[in-house]
Amino acid sequence: MTINLLEEISPILPLDCFAIQCTLLYAKNQPSIKVMRKKFLLPSTSGLLHEIPFAEIAMAWSEQAMYCDIFFDRPLDPTDKVELFFDTRDLKTASFTHRFCHQFLILPQQVSNETFAKEITTFRTEDVHPLCLAEDIQVDLQDNRRSYVIRVVIPAHCLHGYDPLQFSRIAINYRLHSKESGLQHFSSAYSLAEQHPRYWASCALVKGGI
Repeated sequence: MTINLLEEISPILPLDCFAIQCTLLYAKNQPSIKVMRKKFLLPSTSGLLHEIPFAEIAMAWSEQAMYCDIFFDRPLDPTDKVELFFDTRDLKTASFTHRFCHQFLILPQQVSNETFAKEITTFRTEDVHPLCLAEDIQVDLQDNRRSYVIRVVIPAHCLHGYDPLQFSRIAINYRLHSKESGLQHFSSAYSLAEQHPRYWASCALVKGGI
Protein backbone atom coordinates (compact mmCIF):
# COMPACT_ATOMS: atom_id res chain seq x y z
CA MET A 1 0.00 0.00 0.00
CA THR A 2 1.38 3.39 -0.99
CA ILE A 3 0.89 6.33 1.36
CA ASN A 4 1.12 9.86 0.06
CA LEU A 5 3.16 11.44 2.82
CA LEU A 6 2.48 14.96 1.61
CA GLU A 7 -1.21 14.50 2.35
CA GLU A 8 -0.38 13.53 5.93
CA ILE A 9 1.65 16.67 6.63
CA SER A 10 -0.13 19.69 8.06
CA PRO A 11 0.23 22.81 5.90
CA ILE A 12 2.93 25.28 6.94
CA LEU A 13 1.47 28.64 7.86
CA PRO A 14 3.35 31.93 7.41
CA LEU A 15 3.64 32.33 11.17
CA ASP A 16 5.44 28.99 11.39
CA CYS A 17 8.40 30.70 9.72
CA PHE A 18 8.21 34.18 11.22
CA ALA A 19 7.80 35.63 14.69
CA ILE A 20 5.37 38.39 15.64
CA GLN A 21 6.64 41.47 17.41
CA CYS A 22 4.46 44.39 18.44
CA THR A 23 4.13 47.08 21.09
CA LEU A 24 1.76 47.38 24.03
CA LEU A 25 1.00 50.94 25.04
CA TYR A 26 0.92 52.20 28.61
CA ALA A 27 -2.21 53.30 30.48
CA LYS A 28 -1.94 54.57 34.04
CA ASN A 29 -5.51 53.42 34.72
CA GLN A 30 -7.97 51.26 32.81
CA PRO A 31 -8.95 53.18 29.66
CA SER A 32 -12.55 53.52 28.56
CA ILE A 33 -13.96 51.08 26.02
CA LYS A 34 -13.95 53.80 23.36
CA VAL A 35 -10.29 54.66 23.97
CA MET A 36 -9.25 51.01 24.12
CA ARG A 37 -10.76 50.29 20.70
CA LYS A 38 -9.35 53.48 19.20
CA LYS A 39 -5.77 53.43 20.54
CA PHE A 40 -4.90 50.02 21.96
CA LEU A 41 -6.01 47.40 19.41
CA LEU A 42 -3.64 44.54 18.69
CA PRO A 43 -2.86 44.00 14.99
CA SER A 44 -4.92 41.43 13.13
CA THR A 45 -2.97 38.29 12.20
CA SER A 46 -5.90 36.16 11.03
CA GLY A 47 -4.81 36.34 7.40
CA LEU A 48 -1.44 34.84 8.28
CA LEU A 49 -3.15 32.03 10.20
CA HIS A 50 -5.76 31.32 7.48
CA GLU A 51 -8.54 32.26 9.91
CA ILE A 52 -11.60 34.47 9.50
CA PRO A 53 -11.55 37.10 12.27
CA PHE A 54 -14.71 37.60 14.30
CA ALA A 55 -13.44 39.76 17.17
CA GLU A 56 -10.92 42.48 18.00
CA ILE A 57 -8.57 42.55 20.99
CA ALA A 58 -7.21 45.63 22.71
CA MET A 59 -4.52 45.45 25.38
CA ALA A 60 -2.75 47.99 27.59
CA TRP A 61 -0.35 47.75 30.50
CA SER A 62 0.51 49.57 33.69
CA GLU A 63 2.71 48.79 36.66
CA GLN A 64 -0.41 47.60 38.49
CA ALA A 65 -2.17 45.45 35.88
CA MET A 66 -2.73 44.25 32.34
CA TYR A 67 -5.95 45.55 30.73
CA CYS A 68 -7.64 43.59 27.97
CA ASP A 69 -10.87 44.30 26.08
CA ILE A 70 -12.36 41.76 23.66
CA PHE A 71 -14.85 43.17 21.14
CA PHE A 72 -17.35 40.75 19.56
CA ASP A 73 -19.46 42.32 16.79
CA ARG A 74 -22.18 39.70 17.05
CA PRO A 75 -24.64 38.46 19.72
CA LEU A 76 -23.38 36.67 22.81
CA ASP A 77 -23.46 32.87 22.69
CA PRO A 78 -23.37 30.76 25.90
CA THR A 79 -20.48 28.68 24.53
CA ASP A 80 -18.17 31.63 23.78
CA LYS A 81 -14.93 31.76 25.74
CA VAL A 82 -11.56 33.47 25.71
CA GLU A 83 -8.09 32.20 26.59
CA LEU A 84 -5.23 34.63 27.26
CA PHE A 85 -1.58 33.58 27.42
CA PHE A 86 1.29 35.56 28.97
CA ASP A 87 5.00 34.90 29.45
CA THR A 88 6.17 37.74 31.68
CA ARG A 89 9.83 37.21 30.68
CA ASP A 90 9.36 36.33 27.00
CA LEU A 91 11.73 33.36 27.22
CA LYS A 92 12.09 32.26 23.62
CA THR A 93 14.66 29.63 24.58
CA ALA A 94 12.05 27.66 26.58
CA SER A 95 10.14 25.00 24.66
CA PHE A 96 7.62 24.31 27.43
CA THR A 97 5.56 26.18 30.01
CA HIS A 98 7.66 27.53 32.87
CA ARG A 99 7.11 29.63 36.00
CA PHE A 100 6.71 32.87 34.05
CA CYS A 101 3.87 31.46 31.89
CA HIS A 102 0.17 32.04 32.50
CA GLN A 103 -3.01 30.81 30.84
CA PHE A 104 -6.31 32.44 31.77
CA LEU A 105 -9.79 31.23 30.84
CA ILE A 106 -12.50 33.90 30.62
CA LEU A 107 -16.18 33.11 30.23
CA PRO A 108 -18.50 35.90 29.04
CA GLN A 109 -21.18 34.67 31.43
CA GLN A 110 -21.37 32.46 34.48
CA VAL A 111 -22.07 28.80 33.77
CA SER A 112 -23.21 26.62 36.72
CA ASN A 113 -20.44 26.87 39.31
CA GLU A 114 -17.85 28.36 36.99
CA THR A 115 -16.50 31.82 37.65
CA PHE A 116 -16.13 34.48 35.03
CA ALA A 117 -12.37 33.87 34.88
CA LYS A 118 -9.63 31.73 36.36
CA GLU A 119 -6.01 30.77 35.75
CA ILE A 120 -5.65 27.29 34.26
CA THR A 121 -1.90 27.18 33.57
CA THR A 122 -0.54 23.63 33.25
CA PHE A 123 3.18 23.15 33.84
CA ARG A 124 5.28 20.37 32.33
CA THR A 125 8.13 20.50 34.87
CA GLU A 126 8.67 21.53 38.48
CA ASP A 127 9.34 25.09 37.32
CA VAL A 128 5.97 26.38 38.53
CA HIS A 129 4.22 29.22 40.34
CA PRO A 130 1.03 29.21 42.44
CA LEU A 131 -2.09 29.88 40.38
CA CYS A 132 -3.81 33.17 41.15
CA LEU A 133 -7.18 33.29 42.85
CA ALA A 134 -10.15 33.48 40.50
CA GLU A 135 -11.67 36.34 42.48
CA ASP A 136 -8.57 38.47 41.85
CA ILE A 137 -9.27 38.62 38.10
CA GLN A 138 -11.72 41.39 37.24
CA VAL A 139 -14.18 40.70 34.44
CA ASP A 140 -16.98 42.92 33.21
CA LEU A 141 -19.41 41.94 30.45
CA GLN A 142 -21.19 44.63 28.47
CA ASP A 143 -23.85 42.97 26.33
CA ASN A 144 -25.45 45.20 23.69
CA ARG A 145 -27.56 42.38 22.18
CA ARG A 146 -26.05 42.64 18.71
CA SER A 147 -22.50 42.92 20.04
CA TYR A 148 -20.68 42.66 23.34
CA VAL A 149 -17.42 43.52 25.07
CA ILE A 150 -15.52 41.52 27.69
CA ARG A 151 -13.34 43.76 29.87
CA VAL A 152 -10.58 41.94 31.76
CA VAL A 153 -8.16 43.33 34.34
CA ILE A 154 -5.38 41.03 35.51
CA PRO A 155 -3.56 42.55 38.51
CA ALA A 156 0.23 42.48 38.53
CA HIS A 157 0.34 40.10 41.50
CA CYS A 158 -1.47 37.51 39.33
CA LEU A 159 1.38 37.61 36.79
CA HIS A 160 4.43 35.90 38.26
CA GLY A 161 7.61 37.71 37.24
CA TYR A 162 5.76 40.74 35.88
CA ASP A 163 8.04 43.74 36.49
CA PRO A 164 7.83 46.22 33.60
CA LEU A 165 10.29 48.61 35.26
CA GLN A 166 12.99 45.94 35.11
CA PHE A 167 11.92 43.88 32.08
CA SER A 168 10.25 45.78 29.26
CA ARG A 169 8.90 42.84 27.21
CA ILE A 170 6.11 40.33 27.59
CA ALA A 171 4.99 37.48 25.34
CA ILE A 172 1.29 37.09 24.58
CA ASN A 173 -1.12 34.95 22.63
CA TYR A 174 -4.88 34.47 22.72
CA ARG A 175 -7.41 31.89 21.61
CA LEU A 176 -11.03 32.91 21.06
CA HIS A 177 -13.73 30.25 20.85
CA SER A 178 -16.95 30.78 18.90
CA LYS A 179 -19.53 28.10 18.21
CA GLU A 180 -20.51 29.86 14.98
CA SER A 181 -17.13 31.13 13.76
CA GLY A 182 -14.60 28.64 15.16
CA LEU A 183 -11.25 29.77 16.58
CA GLN A 184 -9.23 32.97 16.36
CA HIS A 185 -5.61 33.27 17.49
CA PHE A 186 -2.93 35.94 17.64
CA SER A 187 0.52 34.40 17.20
CA SER A 188 0.05 30.62 17.16
CA ALA A 189 -2.84 28.43 16.06
CA TYR A 190 -1.36 25.14 17.22
CA SER A 191 -3.87 23.03 19.14
CA LEU A 192 -1.40 22.92 22.05
CA ALA A 193 -0.21 26.52 21.77
CA GLU A 194 -0.46 26.90 25.54
CA GLN A 195 2.47 24.47 25.91
CA HIS A 196 4.78 26.31 23.53
CA PRO A 197 5.45 29.88 24.78
CA ARG A 198 8.30 30.34 22.30
CA TYR A 199 5.61 30.86 19.63
CA TRP A 200 3.82 33.63 21.55
CA ALA A 201 4.24 37.17 20.23
CA SER A 202 7.00 39.32 21.73
CA CYS A 203 5.56 42.65 22.84
CA ALA A 204 7.52 45.67 23.95
CA LEU A 205 5.99 47.52 26.90
CA VAL A 206 6.28 51.14 25.87
CA LYS A 207 5.10 54.44 27.28
CA GLY A 208 3.11 56.80 25.12
CA GLY A 209 -0.45 55.60 25.71
CA ILE A 210 -2.54 57.69 28.08
